[in-house]
Amino acid sequence: MLPVILLPVAATYLTAQNASLVAPWNTFIAVEFGSIMAFEVFDNVCLSKKFYPPAARAQKKKDDDIRLLSGSGRGGIYDKICFAVDCALNKRRINRADQARNIPTFDPKRPLHVPSRRSFLLFRSVRAILLYLVLDLISSQPLEGGPAKFAPGKERIFARILANDISAAEIGEVYATIVAYAICGYSSLMMGYDVFSVIAVGLGISEVAAWPPLFGNIWGVYSIRMFWRKFWHQILLRPLENTASFITHSLLRLPYPPQPHSAKTTPSQPTRLLILITAYTKFTLIFLISGIIHINSDRMLGIPFSESRSVSLFLRNACGIIVEDVVRWIYRSVTGSSRDGPVMMWQRVVGWVWMSVFALWAMPVWVFSILRLEVQPVVLPVEVFPRG
Repeated sequence: MLPVILLPVAATYLTAQNASLVAPWNTFIAVEFGSIMAFEVFDNVCLSKKFYPPAARAQKKKDDDIRLLSGSGRGGIYDKICFAVDCALNKRRINRADQARNIPTFDPKRPLHVPSRRSFLLFRSVRAILLYLVLDLISSQPLEGGPAKFAPGKERIFARILANDISAAEIGEVYATIVAYAICGYSSLMMGYDVFSVIAVGLGISEVAAWPPLFGNIWGVYSIRMFWRKFWHQILLRPLENTASFITHSLLRLPYPPQPHSAKTTPSQPTRLLILITAYTKFTLIFLISGIIHINSDRMLGIPFSESRSVSLFLRNACGIIVEDVVRWIYRSVTGSSRDGPVMMWQRVVGWVWMSVFALWAMPVWVFSILRLEVQPVVLPVEVFPRG
């Protein structure tokens, strides 16, 4: 099994950087068909143990699953190919019995609404063009100060604040840089998703319903946990969760959480502590594995392994969520408020301030590692705006 996983990863690792002159495309190839594929193969074959017997029809809960497995009249080989392609490409398991959690809908006010094919193609095409222009505009801006401004040590913003080594204007520049790179990351992922969806729906390969929005509503996010759970894409969720669960329960031998219907008595205090340790171990492993996966994206941008900060970025997010959970627990213990109570405006404001402060601590460690490159990667194949 190990060669099946490692050989494609090694081949992609050695060739992806020279696949094209456009860094985001090389990154997509390296991550999608390299590090992500390794975890997906391990999940599908060893953990989830996906299989294709006719008896699997009885286990499916969605019509699309039954249609996929029941045959299309073209023979068993064709159906098996469709099944394999669906496992490889339908990463969020859209319209399947095991669909990923928190998939956004086309219209939050009408969860079952699916736009017409014409409006879908028009909207996604226009948005892809606009996102392309946004990416080109941001990448056309010159970097004032060059690599020296983002030298090692400069990313420690709070240490520099305490040492009086950074001005208010420089802090503003750091925020602007973080926002610009966040917009670039969001836009590149969204643009790629829109292009693939337009091609698939336009050629009749799939239906509109198979391409729900990639991201949720950013305006409803006021915590780091909500950012990852409600807003950010869920493409990696399944292999990350299953791999982290395997390490937590099978390798570390930590117990599974009790099922709600079987928990007739309140767990003892040591059991509660063990359940808490198990939950946060699995949770931290998810972010750790995600950081390992994204090391390959750093390499495609020209960052050496020794200077990659992807793991640090994701582990800092895990630490931030743990801090949020502790603060929530203290607040509820003191005030007696309910977990499911309404969210006040002041709580949202506090959350936004917290996320801004957290971004100033977590993001520069990764963003600066890119900006200090002497030769910045080519972002787009065709440049519209003039370079400074």
